[in-house]
Amino acid sequence: MTSDGTHAHDTDRHPGEDAFQRGLILLYQDADYDGAGRAWQEADALGHPGAATHLGLLAFHEHRDVAAAEIAYARGAERGDGNGAFHLGLLCEQRGDIDGAEAAYALGDQLGHGGAAANLGVMLHERDDAVAAEAAFTRADARGHGSGAFNLGLIREARGDHAGAREAYLRAHERGESGADQALARLLTP
Repeated sequence: MTSDGTHAHDTDRHPGEDAFQRGLILLYQDADYDGAGRAWQEADALGHPGAATHLGLLAFHEHRDVAAAEIAYARGAERGDGNGAFHLGLLCEQRGDIDGAEAAYALGDQLGHGGAAANLGVMLHERDDAVAAEAAFTRADARGHGSGAFNLGLIREARGDHAGAREAYLRAHERGESGADQALARLLTP
């Protein structure tokens, strides 16, 4: 407990955390989308990064409002939410804004998002930057991302590192990544 009577971990919470959590409960326990949206709007008004991203998810999936989703994802990303940056990258990629997608995935990667690192790796690999792609896939793998491990295995296999590829494919298999079994079988076939 600190001198002002609060617990030290209470000061680390984002403003709006209670409203954000209330929104999660309303959505996942009660299937109350409207109530969740109102709770996330309250948290968002207080600057909560995850609330902005969740409002974007709600706008995209429930209301099919791509413009509102993009604005909310960008707000979440600007506030430090890796999931917001990841979803912003997906939207940019869907509309063909490759530079915007790469920038959003790079931000999400910097914020520790495994999916953003994996998608960034794919984009870097498509640009023939194998070194940077491998680094991105390594970060995604370290964060427990199945696709990151699988793609890391592909890169290692392509350069002849079969032991490293096998290890990466095994992690991808453990994470349920499709294709990992076939890749492992390919490595084990003489």
